[in-house]
Amino acid sequence: MAVISRVVASLFLLTVSSLVSACAVTQAGPPTPLVKPMAEEFSAIQSVDPAARTPVQLRLATAMLESGKAAAASKTYQAILDREPSNVTALMGLGDALLYSGSQDEAVDAYTKAVKADGKSALPRIGLGRALIQMQQPEAALQRFTEASALDSADSRAKIGRGVALDLLGRHGEAISEYRAVLAGQPGNRAAANNLALSLALNGQTAEAVRRLERLAQSAEAPLRVRQNLALVLGLAGETERAAMVARIDQSPEDVASNQRFLQLIRSLAPAPAKGGEQT
Repeated sequence: MAVISRVVASLFLLTVSSLVSACAVTQAGPPTPLVKPMAEEFSAIQSVDPAARTPVQLRLATAMLESGKAAAASKTYQAILDREPSNVTALMGLGDALLYSGSQDEAVDAYTKAVKADGKSALPRIGLGRALIQMQQPEAALQRFTEASALDSADSRAKIGRGVALDLLGRHGEAISEYRAVLAGQPGNRAAANNLALSLALNGQTAEAVRRLERLAQSAEAPLRVRQNLALVLGLAGETERAAMVARIDQSPEDVASNQRFLQLIRSLAPAPAKGGEQT
C-alpha cells in the first residue's frame, strides 16, 4: 500500500489546480475579445489620467491571465507594482501568473510580499500554500493553509488546501475530515468531493472512493480529471477492465494500454493487501 499511496498522492500535485483556477497557460495568440478592448482602453488613458491606470491595468491583467496569457499578465501586474509596490491585488495576481507559468520561487516571493502587505487577509496565505504544494513542501504549505483558515474559517480553499497538504504528509484521516467539513457546508463543492475520494483511496477505503468518483463522473459537468482519477483508483484496486473502459472515454487506445502497463507495474511492486477486507 505504501507504493500505491505514493503514486496516488502524487495526483494531488497534478490536481492542486482545484484550489486555484483551471486556466491553461499559453504564451502566444491573438488578443481575446475581452483583452483587446481593455488594452485599447488602457492605451487611451495612460497619457491622460495616471490615477486611472491601476484599475484598468488590473482588469486587463486578470483578463490576460484568464485567457492563458500568463507572461503578458505578469508584465502588467509588475508595471502596477513598479508604481505601487504594496498593491496586494497586483501582488496576488503576479503570484498567480508566475505559479501558472511554473516559476514557483518567484511566485512565493510575490505571495510573501502580499502577506506582509496585508496581514489580515487569508488570500495571500492560500496563494503561498498553493505554491509550496507545487514545490513539494507540504509541511510548510499546511502551516500557511492553517493560518489562512484561522483568518477566514469560511474560506473552503484554505480547508481544501489543508486536506491536500495532510494527504501529502500521509495523514489521510485528518485530510478526510477537512474535505468532509467543506462538503457539510458546500455539498456541491466538486474539488472537495474529488479530493475526498482520492483521500479515501489513499486510506485504503477503495470501495467508497470508487462509489464517490462514479457519482461525480456521471455528472454532465464532470471534468476530465474526475474520470482520470476514477480510472486510476479502479486500476489500483485491480479492476483493470473497468479502469480501461473509463479511460477510453478520453484517451486513445495506445494511451490506455500504456496506462494499464504502468498500473500493473505499480500493483506488482505493492505488498499484497491484508486479509479481512477494507474498512469503509
